[in-house]
Amino acid sequence: MVSLRVQNLKVRQFMAEFFGTMILVCLGCSANATIRFNMIDNPTGNNGISMIIAPMAWSLALTVAIYVSGGISGGHLNPAITLGLASIGKFNWSNVIRYFCAQYFGAFIGSTLTFIVYRESFFNEKFVNSTIGVFGTEMIPEITTGTALVDQIVATAFFLLIICAIIDEKNMAVPKAFLPIAIGFANLGVILFSFGYNCGGPLNPARDLAPRIFSAIALHDASDVFRTNYFWVPIAGCHVGAIIGCWLYKLTIENHWPDEHSSSYDFNDSDGPIEMNSNSNCTVRVTREN
Repeated sequence: MVSLRVQNLKVRQFMAEFFGTMILVCLGCSANATIRFNMIDNPTGNNGISMIIAPMAWSLALTVAIYVSGGISGGHLNPAITLGLASIGKFNWSNVIRYFCAQYFGAFIGSTLTFIVYRESFFNEKFVNSTIGVFGTEMIPEITTGTALVDQIVATAFFLLIICAIIDEKNMAVPKAFLPIAIGFANLGVILFSFGYNCGGPLNPARDLAPRIFSAIALHDASDVFRTNYFWVPIAGCHVGAIIGCWLYKLTIENHWPDEHSSSYDFNDSDGPIEMNSNSNCTVRVTREN
């Protein structure tokens, strides 16, 4: 039996980001499709339940996708995360383009798998001739493109700020095995539930653009998926928001942890004279005077 093993770390990271993003997008878009088809079959049903099911599905998909890829590539699965971490020196700039390619390609294949599984339903005459909401997000008619842009900058900034806190070992020291769950909950509760109304909370340029391009190719609905001046918002807004979020955490929290080699004891708060011995350990003893 021939053993196939890739030794090159860069190739392994590419594969991890590709398959992780593919899993994320395939499971998420499939959940969107399920909701859409159920709404068509039962138009009088409670469509409000989709506001709960969709965020939960995408967050669970993100959690399991990070479990698949996190040990190899870090489980970015999102160009905005890759760019944000690179901007604060937590990721090598030389790897950014490679991660981007893996993420966009993985998202494209993930949406392809969703289409293959639900192909007959997509071409069913009952289905509304639109894939918006399945492969790509859209903003509600009541808001402007500028509001949608601000929405994505703010939402992604919070998302990345929280991710930086979760992975910061000097903060709450979240165990490695629980990192995907913590990030999934951040994606669910704080972001999708809080910032999902205006434009569906894409938070991920690859998750939105690559499926949108696939839909334009496979279903010939380019005029529909690119019909508004919105499609660029998840690209620009998420990247800008990610950089802002990473820098906010770095400047307000991370940069201010005490140095590991210095004492965190505040000498000014002592209530007695300080005595130090002369050895290299520089032992500090505080004595209290009555």
